[in-house]
Amino acid sequence: MAGVIRNAPFFAVVPGPLYLVYIILFTFICLYGFYRTVEIYRISDAHKKNQLKYLFIAFVVAFIIGIIVWML
Repeated sequence: MAGVIRNAPFFAVVPGPLYLVYIILFTFICLYGFYRTVEIYRISDAHKKNQLKYLFIAFVVAFIIGIIVWML
């Protein structure tokens, strides 16, 4: 973080030189989590598949909301 810009009533963070690395790493970790969830889903029994389905839906919702908030 290189600084903060104050525009009443909001604050905006000025990204530093490693911000792009952070975004790439965050995206990679989220996509890897999605991949592992789908991989485990394929080999699980019916009860575990139901649990993983809800977990995957929660991942997708959280990822979409995170992207929307980040773009605001």
